[in-house]
Amino acid sequence: MTGKPGRDSTARARELGAELRRIRERAELPANELARMLGWSPSKISRLESGKRGASEVDVAVYLVSCGLVVRSELERLVNLAREADSRYWLRPLSPDLPDQLRSLVIQETSARAITCYEPLVVPGLLQTEEYMRELFRWPTQLPPMP
Repeated sequence: MTGKPGRDSTARARELGAELRRIRERAELPANELARMLGWSPSKISRLESGKRGASEVDVAVYLVSCGLVVRSELERLVNLAREADSRYWLRPLSPDLPDQLRSLVIQETSARAITCYEPLVVPGLLQTEEYMRELFRWPTQLPPMP
């Protein structure tokens, strides 16, 4: 992915940025120190971690190795995330790696501006009362039989 000044960040770019920040903080490496080690400006680190600047796969790999991350599967996962970070619409295939999926969901949910649920025949769970639920379960029995 390439840097685009003033671009809106995507959910994927924000997810990648949050992962990069988490790994840097786990390594107890200040952003300014990492920037100095890599020959980057501190603002580049900030924009990468906030998802507001694109990162090449090489940038992500160098960043991760500089933070001491050498687990191949984790490196590959984050480099793949960098490859897809500019994608506005994406589907992630199901995998047995549930913690990764939950982390992705949490990041997306916290960065969402709104969560919309359209169910015209059901009152949202937070608004349901015991009386409403009893009536809802009784409702199908009150319908005429289908021909």
